[in-house]
Amino acid sequence: MPYYAEDYDLYLTATQSFCHKCNNLHRLIDTHIVTKNNEVFLRKFCPKCGESMVKISTDYEYYKRCNDYLKKPDLPEKHLTKMLKG
Repeated sequence: MPYYAEDYDLYLTATQSFCHKCNNLHRLIDTHIVTKNNEVFLRKFCPKCGESMVKISTDYEYYKRCNDYLKKPDLPEKHLTKMLKG
């Protein structure tokens, strides 16, 4: 687990992202979505560049409302093609 120097108010979820500093689009890095001072950040740790925080929303309540609005996709009743890989 990487060391994060900055504190945060609330941990929301984990995801994966690319490092915006080294622009290595072939390697995903573990990312935490956190809040700090009512703003939402992607908190990343790249083995090459180190720790970084990227602001994705200036208002946590708005971010939460947008995420609550999103709906998980429905599965089709019948697949039209044969599933080969996945």
